[in-house]
Amino acid sequence: MNEKSSHISTGIFFKWLQNHFVARKPDGKPLLLLDGHASHVNCCELLEFANQHDIIILCLPSRITQALRSLDRSFFKPLKHCFKEEASKWILRHPRRTICRIQVGDLIGRAWNKAASVNTTVNGFRKTGVFPLDQDAIPGPFFGMSDEMNSPTNTSINLS
Repeated sequence: MNEKSSHISTGIFFKWLQNHFVARKPDGKPLLLLDGHASHVNCCELLEFANQHDIIILCLPSRITQALRSLDRSFFKPLKHCFKEEASKWILRHPRRTICRIQVGDLIGRAWNKAASVNTTVNGFRKTGVFPLDQDAIPGPFFGMSDEMNSPTNTSINLS
C-alpha cells in the first residue's frame, strides 16, 4: 500500500542531506539538530555519510523536542513581530491594495534580516539548555509523560 504521507522518510531525509545540505555545508563541522524521529537516523549508511562529511548529528530526545526547539523559543516571535511591522509599512505605502503572494517573499526577507542575528541564535540555544548544557532549562511537565510511561505499574497505554 503506497499512500501519500506528509511525514518524512529516511530516504527523503538522506537525499536532502546528500543533495542539499552537503552542497551548502560551510567549512568545519556543522551541528545538525534533529528531533529524534526514527525516519531521520535509523540508517547506518546515513550516519556514516554524515561522519564522512564532518557533520555532527545531535538527535534531541523524543517527547521533549518541543521544549528544545531553540528557534521556536527565541527567533520566531521576533520574526513574526518584524513581519507584522513590514506588512503594516507596505499597507501604508500601498493604500487600497492587499498583500498577495508576490509581496510576501520580500516582506519575509526584510523581516528575516531584522530578526535574524547571532545573538538571537545564541539566546535560543541558551534558553533551551542545549548549549551551554542546562538540564533545568526543560520545564518539568515535558518529563511527566515519559516518567508515567516508564512506571513499573504501567502495563498498558490508553490512547483514547
